[in-house]
Amino acid sequence: MDVPPLSKLDERWEQIGIAPKTSKSCNAKRNLTVLGVDLIEDLALGPKASRVVDVIHAVADLAQRRLATVSEFRSLLGLYQWHDLLARPLLSCLRSAYAFSRLEVEGPVILWTSALQEILLNVALLPNWAVDLTRPWSPQVFATDASPDYGFGVSSARLDPLVVRLAAASAGRDACAMRLQRGGDEPVEKLRKGTEFRLPVYSAEFKTLISKRARRSDHSGALEAEAVILGLRRLFRGSKACRHRFLFLVDAQAVQGALQGGRSSAPTLRRCVARAAALMLAADARPRFAYLPSESNPADAPSRGAMQLVRSKRPRRDQLSRFDVAMVKRNRCTARLFGVVLSDSSRVCDRGSEQTL
Repeated sequence: MDVPPLSKLDERWEQIGIAPKTSKSCNAKRNLTVLGVDLIEDLALGPKASRVVDVIHAVADLAQRRLATVSEFRSLLGLYQWHDLLARPLLSCLRSAYAFSRLEVEGPVILWTSALQEILLNVALLPNWAVDLTRPWSPQVFATDASPDYGFGVSSARLDPLVVRLAAASAGRDACAMRLQRGGDEPVEKLRKGTEFRLPVYSAEFKTLISKRARRSDHSGALEAEAVILGLRRLFRGSKACRHRFLFLVDAQAVQGALQGGRSSAPTLRRCVARAAALMLAADARPRFAYLPSESNPADAPSRGAMQLVRSKRPRRDQLSRFDVAMVKRNRCTARLFGVVLSDSSRVCDRGSEQTL
């Protein structure tokens, strides 16, 4: 490479009198260590190996002695928090640990059991500190919404993965709102602060995945977070969604910020954010949550029960394979799934004796 990528930055620093440290100045390196984080072959990020060993030894010693000063615990917690930024859902594991670190006590203190359990859980999940920079972007975009009048709605559409990546990058900036293409009967868009990113898709192109009535009334923020959890559970039903990056559109900025940040201290959101984090860690997926104003949200109608969910047709009995028929004979629950009723003699009933379940 003839011209280093950061050469202009170095020139500007030289003009204003900032002297860089040459030993830490590098350009276009495929392998390097910065602030305890390794860049590996320009493909992945991970903690420094020696740092991981020190962390495990420190936690083992802490679990054995159960005694430490608050300042020592703060140092260990700060180290965990720094590496948890590589996988922000891990931050949802920490609650009592933060409360213990805020104590104003001199001298050694017996560590709370809940704080120690959170640290041990974080140690068990430290393989998530390894970040794959080549993780692909899914072409699916999801929109979620919740309404206290009815329940939850989840919709999805397909876009070019490059467009999804650009939208996710824009969502990481402050005060950026997503917008959809304008149709003839679309509601009037309200002016929002900040910038806008207009996705090349119409609201009518979103397909309704979930339109579910809420079982109980709750805080509006908790309902919005529950809608996101339903979307994540629907997404991760199959293994194809694992190890991907996704774009989720949410019309509640408080929920969007909590999910993107990885944790929330608010009582109404704390458990919901932790449940969403557990799903993301289990699927090894990294969704990006973006703000979509309510008037542009295609999941608004399903959340109010205004749209009928399109369900796939059940297979007819003559379309079942021999294996399916054998499974029907062995298990009445499987028979109900296929819409077939078994007779008392454990044979598949003919069409004349079928019953409606």
